[in-house]
Amino acid sequence: MNGEEDFSSCDQASAWSNDKDRDLEQFISLADRRTDALYQRMRELPKLDADRNSECPFASRLFGAVKEERERVAFSVDLAQEYFPSIDKWLSQCREETDRIEREREELAQRGARMEFGEALGGQQWLCEHLTDLRERLSALIDRMQAALSQADSLPTPGDEE
Repeated sequence: MNGEEDFSSCDQASAWSNDKDRDLEQFISLADRRTDALYQRMRELPKLDADRNSECPFASRLFGAVKEERERVAFSVDLAQEYFPSIDKWLSQCREETDRIEREREELAQRGARMEFGEALGGQQWLCEHLTDLRERLSALIDRMQAALSQADSLPTPGDEE
């Protein structure tokens, strides 16, 4: 395929729920751990005096570790934002498919066929809810990462780091 995803079949929905879902869940977990690590490193920093000096002999190393973790979290924010176009596209397709199934189900006269369409509708509705949940979790994670970055950016640095 030329970089475009085909959203025309139900198999594509399962491709989302199996592959992309697992990838996104792993990313969310990793980014969440990175954010926790940044907060932990910031809590471990020694106090600086008015001249930005510390009695801790390895203060510069600890501040350097915060800087490295901050870079990892910033990179994770960029990656997280790249997921939104794909999720939004899948969600839009899912909603369109849900609407189509509902319309076609209403047109059916046979009870058995209506039940089968009802099952398909339930699956589509579940996928839409799941994608919405993933999108909301990803958005909340980005907010949390950005808050950690803001806190890290507001930290004073030791006097020897200008």
